[in-house]
Amino acid sequence: MEEIKGLIHDIDVYTEHIFEHEFFGGVELKRMGEHLEKVYMDFLNLIPSLNKIGMNIDKNLVLGQISNLTEAIKRKDLVLLFDTLRYEILDTLHFYCEIRELMERG
Repeated sequence: MEEIKGLIHDIDVYTEHIFEHEFFGGVELKRMGEHLEKVYMDFLNLIPSLNKIGMNIDKNLVLGQISNLTEAIKRKDLVLLFDTLRYEILDTLHFYCEIRELMERG
């Protein structure tokens, strides 16, 4: 869960300063992408179990966020990158973090 919280923090900081510098291709974005890929894969693998207990999480919506992020990076579109990170991915990470906290409490 600390990995998720760290990623949330990193994305918060990154998006706060995204328009101040050219971040595409930088080490920060690559490192965040690697962490994000791992966390999203864990979440995607958990979705079927969560849906069995009635959570009704749309896996395609989560996959679409990664697609939007990839497109933003490919097109070097700072606005799309900001929107995807700040308003899609951060929401999902907060949601996933809450789920993990509940799971750890038992």
